[in-house]
Amino acid sequence: VLYFSLSKNISGNFNSARLAAEDLMHDPVNGRKIRLIDSLNASLAQGILAIYASEMRDKGMEVDEVADILETYPAKMNGVFTVGDLKYLSRTGRLSGATALVGNLLSIKPILRGNKDGFIVQYKKCRGRKAALNELVSLVCDNITEPEKQIIGIAHADAYEDSLYVMDKIQGKISVREFINTSYDFCTGSHVGPDTIALFFMAKDR
Repeated sequence: VLYFSLSKNISGNFNSARLAAEDLMHDPVNGRKIRLIDSLNASLAQGILAIYASEMRDKGMEVDEVADILETYPAKMNGVFTVGDLKYLSRTGRLSGATALVGNLLSIKPILRGNKDGFIVQYKKCRGRKAALNELVSLVCDNITEPEKQIIGIAHADAYEDSLYVMDKIQGKISVREFINTSYDFCTGSHVGPDTIALFFMAKDR
């Protein structure tokens, strides 16, 4: 088993999986191999890693070889996003209620990202939705490495039209191997709220 976890600094998944793996691998009857990789991210950042792993497997690579390579990927996998309504960030403790209220009144749209340690942090503030979407486009196009070899992930929360806008802008600037455009999963989507747009891509670092 090759397991890709949510960042251990935003979820207990990795530690739970580690404890389970230790029990299973020490089973005296059935020998098992389980490799765990902390994605240091969430959502499609995990999914893209799993796709790359499956492609390596299909080429005949052994699980340890695949795991050794993919352990280097989370340090390069960027996740950047913006939200529609700041109240959802205040409910999870990332903003105070007062800050969320004032920010919504002024149409302040933060750009957030996963830092190198897997924490979600604020990167920048934009005034207005379109400015935030364009900033996401710039972050991808200015930092991505070898886009023609990459899968770029877009996760949206009831914001399909905006996701298409972002895809179109990126494709107008760089040549990309493939896009995956999908809805946010229910768990992480509930933390960020409707109109969230997130992008996941590989760069030199985070």
